[in-house]
Amino acid sequence: MIETKAKIYTFAEYSQYQDSTDNKYELVNGELISLTPPSGIDALILTFLFQEFYREIIRINAPWQVMPGNIGIRTAINKSRIPDLTIITSEQTELLKNMTTAILDSAPILAVEIVSPGHFSYQLSVISYQPFTVNSYQI
Repeated sequence: MIETKAKIYTFAEYSQYQDSTDNKYELVNGELISLTPPSGIDALILTFLFQEFYREIIRINAPWQVMPGNIGIRTAINKSRIPDLTIITSEQTELLKNMTTAILDSAPILAVEIVSPGHFSYQLSVISYQPFTVNSYQI
């Protein structure tokens, strides 16, 4: 049997990548990893956390945005994660307005990933954020 190797993408290729699907992809060591939809409980947790973070940002009048799983965070030369929630600064919000692909090169205030304990993506998430200067990440 012939095994085909996955294409290795540069970060520039990843940031311009488009296919004919609505799939979201993360870049892990140059490989595209398709994200699966969340479980029902994960979706409910995400909604709850989004609402709570949003309310707190408004309450303290912080110049931040809470973004629900729709921006990438570059975590290394050939890695990019898409956290379930990301809190970003007003400067990062301004940068997003002119981006063709919403991937930040600078560390967000907070990155949140919702995963089940013992799930493979839990270990991957911890390892992915360690070398990057994310101010805070919650898994």
